[in-house]
Amino acid sequence: MSEESQASVRFLEHTADIGIEVTGPSLESVIGEAAMAMTRLMLGDAVPLGEDERTFEIVGDEPALLLRNVLRELLFLYSAEGFALGGLDLELEGGEPGLKARCRAHGGTPGDPPKTELKGVTLHGLRAEREEGGWRARVIFDV
Repeated sequence: MSEESQASVRFLEHTADIGIEVTGPSLESVIGEAAMAMTRLMLGDAVPLGEDERTFEIVGDEPALLLRNVLRELLFLYSAEGFALGGLDLELEGGEPGLKARCRAHGGTPGDPPKTELKGVTLHGLRAEREEGGWRARVIFDV
């Protein structure tokens, strides 16, 4: 995703939870940055790079649900297999509604326990919307 360098992330304070707000030029860049921000929340800046890879498809009726479903899958991979995201390649298909993302996640196994344990990706305040100049998304994680 060549547009990643134009994306930005802002961490949000929330009672008993933690959130992020992501902006970027495309929905793909926003989902990719949100995924990497989730990894940084869990592991800090020491994101493990490795040659381990996971490929999966995710669907969502609208952009916000697609974003949530991608993040939930990545959180599951971390919780169940210890797979920590080092990068994400996305390919979107379809239109609203009925988006599908083909994801190729690459990364490795973290050496240390998580800094922040994320329990889930909530629906509270969830959004992913097109705005002038690109996309904006907001995600709250249950900690």
